[in-house]
Amino acid sequence: MEVQEHTFQHISQEIHDSVGQMLSLAKLNLSILAMEHQHLSAVKEIRDQVSESIHQLRQISMGIQGDRLLEKGLLNGIEFLVQQMRKTGLFNMQLDAEMEWIAINKNDSVFIYRIFQELMQNIIRHSGATDISITIQQNPEQYLFFVRDNGHGFSINTQNPGNGIGLRSMQQRAALIGAQLSIESKPDEGTLVSITYKKKSDDNPGIS
Repeated sequence: MEVQEHTFQHISQEIHDSVGQMLSLAKLNLSILAMEHQHLSAVKEIRDQVSESIHQLRQISMGIQGDRLLEKGLLNGIEFLVQQMRKTGLFNMQLDAEMEWIAINKNDSVFIYRIFQELMQNIIRHSGATDISITIQQNPEQYLFFVRDNGHGFSINTQNPGNGIGLRSMQQRAALIGAQLSIESKPDEGTLVSITYKKKSDDNPGIS
């Protein structure tokens, strides 16, 4: 898991430094062309498309590099994923958090963020869902995360291999930080994923 996280960071940095810089240079050249040939609307359209590509690339880079994204906290990372899902226009996303800051240490926050990433990918690939709700609660001892979708669901004991690999990956990540991940699903009844994280002494108290 640690090697995988370092790989994510390397890929993110390469996207930002190499591809991002090349696109920025292309945008600059297109901007010069647009000024010199103001009658060519196609040049302006291409420039705008490159500009949007740069923006999307930065969003992808940010999503891959979890530690940088989570500098503003785990809740910020989850909100980022929700926004990305909404942008597809395919899902009705609901996020209900009863706190403004999730006080979980950075290392564990990255693991939980990766679980949410994997979970969203599973929903996109396998569930057929249109409605997704995320609820985050806490009590003095633990944080509780609930993700429910209205997809076609599945039998826990007979899920397809691709879905099973994703579920095992999430459960392994949860176990590595001492969290518990449970899945409730039945065919045609959607799926509920619950994550229970016990608070630790080194958790970040956060910002006001």
